[in-house]
Amino acid sequence: MSNRLKMRNPWLYFQGKGFLQKTQAGVTANKKDFGTPTLAANGMALANVTDKSAALDSLPGLDIIVEAFSADNDGFHATKSQAESTKQRRLSDKEKFALADPRKKEDGTTTADSETISKGDRIKIREDIIKIDSGKVEVNDKTGDTDKGLTIGDDAVLTIIERKRAAAHGTNHVKGTDLLVPAYSFLGADAVEFRSGNGIDPDIEPSSTASASAQRAGRKIDQTNLHFKAQSGNNATDIVTLLHNEGAFPDICKGMEIACNSHEYNKKIVMHTLDFEGNQTILDYWASKGVKIIGCIITLDAHAL
Repeated sequence: MSNRLKMRNPWLYFQGKGFLQKTQAGVTANKKDFGTPTLAANGMALANVTDKSAALDSLPGLDIIVEAFSADNDGFHATKSQAESTKQRRLSDKEKFALADPRKKEDGTTTADSETISKGDRIKIREDIIKIDSGKVEVNDKTGDTDKGLTIGDDAVLTIIERKRAAAHGTNHVKGTDLLVPAYSFLGADAVEFRSGNGIDPDIEPSSTASASAQRAGRKIDQTNLHFKAQSGNNATDIVTLLHNEGAFPDICKGMEIACNSHEYNKKIVMHTLDFEGNQTILDYWASKGVKIIGCIITLDAHAL
């Protein structure tokens, strides 16, 4: 009876985390139009959301955030006498606040009231002024909704972040939201953005609001693409796009080396997951190095070889 070397191989598991960040000048029917997030480009498929204005807190798993870079973006609704259910919310503490009340801005100064969006403000947009129309994201402005509308400046940044997995916004049971691959299918890593940043992390407090560049300083997002031989069997590649904190590319690569050479064969190695409770899990090595995964976007059969 001969002894044979049994070939074993680790399996790597990635689960998507949607992320969209952009500015948009277009206005349609008193709504700010931020376009259509897509599964391949942004990790989101919003087409499954009901095509109407949402009820408050009815977009499970998604935060939609606006960040102002101008001194005055015209701001909130025309009147300030609002009931509890019509109050906006700050991003920093997730609490609702009365629009008529003074509040402290990110730079430490105090506003006379909360009607005007000021430079440095970051606001989680209330869900009942958001419209998802055939997957397109629109936000009611003050003209279209004098009670709750939010007028957003052309240079303001809007960010949609998937905070937890939820079937209601279409990202759970769609092909391409997770990927289980044998380690031998890994082809390489591509630093699409490294130490330069292709966006800003809205969860990090800006150190200054003196200028747009000051607000962005220290909050940059880098991008790494991980390439795998397509699991479909097609002559193509599957790509896992990681949006992460600035400068983490070397740690991303070292983590891939460790995972691919792991002796864990009996279960999948979790590289990135996001569950229904909003708990995010990443590879232990990445976590130990302070790697922060802001978005994880999976594109199947991305490039023909």
